Amino acid sequence: MKSRQEKIESDDNALKDVRGIIHCHSKQSHDCSGDFDDIAAAAKKCGAQFVILTDHLKEPTLDAGPDGFIDGVLFIPGIETRSEDGSSLLSLGARAKVTPRGTDTEITASIVAGGGLVAIGHPERVIGRGSEAVMGIELMNLHADVKDENKLTLLFRAIFYTPRQLFLSVIDRQEKAINLYDYHAQRGPVAAIASCDAHEAIGFWGWAIDSYERVFQAANTHVLVSRVTKESILEALRLGRSYAACELVEQSTGFSVQVTRGGRNAAMMGGETPLTQQLEYVVRAPVNCEISLYQNGRLCARTQAGTLKYKIKRRGSYRVEATLDGRPWISSSSIRVK
Repeated sequence: MKSRQEKIESDDNALKDVRGIIHCHSKQSHDCSGDFDDIAAAAKKCGAQFVILTDHLKEPTLDAGPDGFIDGVLFIPGIETRSEDGSSLLSLGARAKVTPRGTDTEITASIVAGGGLVAIGHPERVIGRGSEAVMGIELMNLHADVKDENKLTLLFRAIFYTPRQLFLSVIDRQEKAINLYDYHAQRGPVAAIASCDAHEAIGFWGWAIDSYERVFQAANTHVLVSRVTKESILEALRLGRSYAACELVEQSTGFSVQVTRGGRNAAMMGGETPLTQQLEYVVRAPVNCEISLYQNGRLCARTQAGTLKYKIKRRGSYRVEATLDGRPWISSSSIRVK
């Protein structure tokens, strides 16, 4: 009988690339007034099929929030907490039983007990390595990109740039997030997440620079699933079947990563395979771009074409970054070669 992972690998061709939003705030957060219908409309317009809400809630048991479809967009409950250790922890898929206060250990335990996935939000703030129970890390975070910009320069851009030009100008490679991901990915599957940290709160006279519609294009998480359900999306994230992307740079749907053995699929994103002969890492991007392959955080291959093939001869955790015109575009979850 095939193991669960082996069955998933053999069913790779049946999986669909589904685009979604992770780390989104609504009117349930103290610093946001966005309505669920507005969130759904913005998600639908930019091609996102699911939204995982991560509101700041003092008493999460009072309102579980939407858990299902709104105008064709799947809403999945969650919560963002700030621990006493200073970490930003995201609960993906669970809200009602998650404690909004406590240490990393206490909050993590409540997320797991509530049936949620633990993800590290704002990795740039993390002291140390973070929780060992983490199942996802924000490799892209629009909030972090904005925070590390020179404020005077940012103000100039806000005045003279279009919103698209403004957001593109701040997106950069988040080194601390990447290092944290590479550390955790060596022990097991960790989902690569893109976070827009949407609040729709910066603006004036009813006009928001960071409108849902705009920021939803800046940071998307793609998952490989057989169908769009809460269970399948959370399972894809649990298994690391995801990649982070900025659709402002270029549409990323169709990006694929796999490890093959003798030309046949041996592992997909989030999976693992033993080190044997004829093992090859294969990457295909929708357009020509710069593709960089990292093994345990070290660059081992790079190409300027839209396809990369690399003969694997060493054990490790392998993942890919793609850039277009010098801008970060795609970061994949890793594949482990044991």
